[in-house]
Amino acid sequence: MNLSVKPNYDVFLVHSEADKETTIYIDGVLSKAGINCIASFKDNLFPPGREIFENIQHAVENSKVTLVLLTNESKSSPWVTLETILALEKSQRLKQVCIRLLLLGTEKSDEDKLRVGILESLPHLFIDVASSEWEHSLVELIRAPSAFTDILPAGNIALGLVYSLVVGYYGYVLPELKTALERSRYYVPKKTSLRFFILLPHDSRPYTTITDYEKRIKHVGKVNVTQEIHGGKPREYKVDLYSIKHDALEYYFVAEYPNVLNTMYQIQHQGIANIELGLQMARFKFALRKVLNNAVHENCHNTYNIMEYNATASVESKQLYNLVLNKIREELLDEDAEKNSSLVTIPPLTPGSTVQPSECSNVQVHDAIIIWSTEDSEDSKVAENIKSALTAHRYTFVQDVGKSYFSSLKAGRWKIFVISKEGLENNLQKFLYRAAKAESINKNRLFVIPVLRGMNIQEVPDFIKWVTYLSADEEGYVDRLIQTMKGGEMPMEAKLPAGDVATGLAWGFILNYLPIPLLGKCEDNTDLTDRIRKKLQEKALSSACIKKLYITIPKTCKTIAIETNTEKNPNSGPLIENLGRLKTVKFTSSGTVNRPYELIMYRMTTKETMLLPGSRTEICFLAEQATPSFTLFNMSTKYSNAGLSSEYLVEQARDFSELCTKYIAGHDFKNKVADIENLCRFVYFDDEKKSVQDSLLDEIKKDLSSAADLVS
Repeated sequence: MNLSVKPNYDVFLVHSEADKETTIYIDGVLSKAGINCIASFKDNLFPPGREIFENIQHAVENSKVTLVLLTNESKSSPWVTLETILALEKSQRLKQVCIRLLLLGTEKSDEDKLRVGILESLPHLFIDVASSEWEHSLVELIRAPSAFTDILPAGNIALGLVYSLVVGYYGYVLPELKTALERSRYYVPKKTSLRFFILLPHDSRPYTTITDYEKRIKHVGKVNVTQEIHGGKPREYKVDLYSIKHDALEYYFVAEYPNVLNTMYQIQHQGIANIELGLQMARFKFALRKVLNNAVHENCHNTYNIMEYNATASVESKQLYNLVLNKIREELLDEDAEKNSSLVTIPPLTPGSTVQPSECSNVQVHDAIIIWSTEDSEDSKVAENIKSALTAHRYTFVQDVGKSYFSSLKAGRWKIFVISKEGLENNLQKFLYRAAKAESINKNRLFVIPVLRGMNIQEVPDFIKWVTYLSADEEGYVDRLIQTMKGGEMPMEAKLPAGDVATGLAWGFILNYLPIPLLGKCEDNTDLTDRIRKKLQEKALSSACIKKLYITIPKTCKTIAIETNTEKNPNSGPLIENLGRLKTVKFTSSGTVNRPYELIMYRMTTKETMLLPGSRTEICFLAEQATPSFTLFNMSTKYSNAGLSSEYLVEQARDFSELCTKYIAGHDFKNKVADIENLCRFVYFDDEKKSVQDSLLDEIKKDLSSAADLVS
C-alpha cells in the first residue's frame, strides 16, 4: 500500500458484534459532525471476493483514525484485537497516533480494567450511552492530532529496562542460583532460602545497600554463581548474601534492588527527563513478571520472590524485615512451596506430545505440520533443515507437500510454512496459509510460523507480514524456530507493538553504566588515564592509546567481535587485536556490593601508513559492543511476544545510538550526572554493508585528526 495516498475515510469503527447497536449510534454522532466513517455494518467495508483479513487491513490503512470501542465484550474478541494491533503498527510506522479508544462500562472504574499494556497510554474517552455529554468530546478526540511520541513522553522506559535486566542478568543468575548457594561456604541447610529476592519499594527508590535501609538485615558476603560472556566481554556473576535474625534463629537469603530502578528514579528526581515514575514502575512490575514467567525462561520459574513493600510503612508486619522473614519461613517450612507458589506459569508444548482434539477426535495431532512446495528444490532443502531440527529436539511432525486440503492443517499444533516467490505461485499453498491464519485469529492464538526463502521485506505480501516470520536466508533461523515453539502458543495480544524501548535502554546505559568505568577509580585510586597507561606498560607498547571508549551498535544488533579474525579475513584493512581488560573499577549501588566494571583495550594496525593520520601504522583504543544491542536482538528473536519486529529492531538500534549521543551532550546531564561526552563515542553502522573494523577506523581517524586526548 502506498502510504502517501490520502486515506479515503476519516474513521474506521472497530467493535464486537455484541456492541453493534452502540457503534451504529456512534457512527451517527460522527456523521453529523461531517466525519466519514467505515464499519463492518456498512456495505463499503467488505466487498465481495476479498478475504476478511485483507478487508480489515484495507480499512485500517485507508482511514485516518481507527476508533476502537473497548468493552468487556470487545476485549475478548480476537478480531477486535487484530484490528487494534494493525492500527498500532500503522501508528508506529507513521510516527502518528492513528488509533483512539472509546471505553464503555457501567462505572468509570472500568477504565483501568479495560486499558492494558500500551493501550493505557493511547488517547481515550470514557462514554456513557445514557448521556450525550461525551459526543462533543468524541469529535474533538478524533480531530486532535497526536504524534506517536506524545503518548510516551520519555518512551516506554520500563519495558526496555526489563528485557535488559532479564537478558543480561536474571537469565544467567536465576537458573544457577540454587546450585551456587548449595556449594557456597555460607550455605546452611534448612536456614538458607534458595530463591532470589527482588526488592521493589513503592517509591521506586533504590538504596545503595539493603542494610542502609533495614539495619536488622546484615550483609554476609558474595556468592559466585556463574561465568558467562555477555556483550563480548567475559563476566563473573556474583550475588550478595544477607542474614536476617529472629530470636535465636538466623536465616540467609540473596536479595537486591533491580539496578534499573536507579535509572527511573534518577530521571525523575534529577529532572533530566519528563516521566511519570508511578506509571513506569507499574509497567516495570507487570513486564518483569510477564518476561520471567515466559516459557522461554522455564528454568527461571519458581527461583525468585518479587517483594513489593512500602519503605515508610509504620505497621511492623508491612516492613521489609517481616516480609522477607515470613517469605523465607514459608519457603523453608512448606514442603509444597513450589506447588503453592503465587507465580503462575503456562507450560510450553512438550516435545513429542500428541493430543486428540474434540473437533477432530479421530486425527492424531503432532507438534507441527510443515507445508512447502515440493516443486521447488530450494524450498525442499529448507523443509529438510526444519525437519532435522524438529527431530533433534524430539518434536513430532507431519509433512505436507502442498497438495492436501484444509483438514490437513489440524494434524499439527504449529503450522510451519516454507514460503518463497516461486512457492507462492502455488495457489493452494496460499489458500492453506490464509486458512491457518484465519484459524489462528479465530482461536486468538499465535501458532503460524512462515519461514521465508529468497525474499526481502519489500517482497513479503501483506497477508504474511502480519505474522512473526523467520528468514531461511539468515543464519540460525532453525534455532529461532525451535525457540518460538518452546515458548508455546500465545494469545494475539503478544503481537502488540513494543513501542519505544530505545529510550529506556539509552537512559539505563548512560546512567547506570557508562560514568562508572569512565570516571570511576580503582581501589588503589587509579583513574582511567592511569589504567590505560598501566596496560600499555604491561604489554610493552610504545604506541599511544586514545582516551575514549568506542561503543559499537550494529544495525542488525547481532554479536560482532571487534578484533579481526585473521583466518576469516586475512586481507582485511585494519587489523584489530584484543589486548585484554584494564584494571577493574568496583562500585556499590542498588543493593549490589562492589560490582566490577571493566573496559577492554584494543590495538589497531594498518598496512598502509596513509590510513591513520600522522603516518601512524598503529593506535590503541577502548571499545565494546553496546549491551543494549543484545537486548534488542533477543527481544526480536528470542521473545516472540516482545512486540519487536525485525524491521523495528533496526530503527530502535539507530534511535538508541542517537539518543545516547544526544543525552550525554545535554547541559542537564553534564551538570547533574556526569560529563562523559568526550570520553566515549557511539558507532552505529550497517553491518550488512560495512565491517566493524572499517567503521571503527573511520571514527578513530576523525578523532586523531582533531587532536584527540592520547595516553602514552
